[in-house]
Amino acid sequence: MFAVPPRDPQLGIGAYLFFFALTCLLEWPWYRQWRRVLLLNALTHPLVVFVWPALIRGLGGGYGAYLLTAEAFAPMIEGMALWRIWRLTPLKALSLAWGANLFSWLCGGEGVRLLISQGWLRCLGFG
Repeated sequence: MFAVPPRDPQLGIGAYLFFFALTCLLEWPWYRQWRRVLLLNALTHPLVVFVWPALIRGLGGGYGAYLLTAEAFAPMIEGMALWRIWRLTPLKALSLAWGANLFSWLCGGEGVRLLISQGWLRCLGFG
């Protein structure tokens, strides 16, 4: 959800944990089980934040390529986990994962931009 553009991640542990927690909180209404929310985000969030930027940069891609591929990767992996682990039908699993990720990306991204612009995230090194 909240990842830096394709360059070396500059997130400290406090900022990363904040973004991870915010992502989980925003996806809770979709997944409705804390174990599910935490496991699904543990599968994808660190890769999208720390690995994906270097991968896309290494392939010569920019921010657009990063955004499209990272935001497609996360719900696909989460959907597969919902299908295989929680035995949801493939359509329901993918729909749930896409809905949760789209919601957290749209609401979380706008919310964080607002918090940064108002100076609320200075303690995490923003603004």
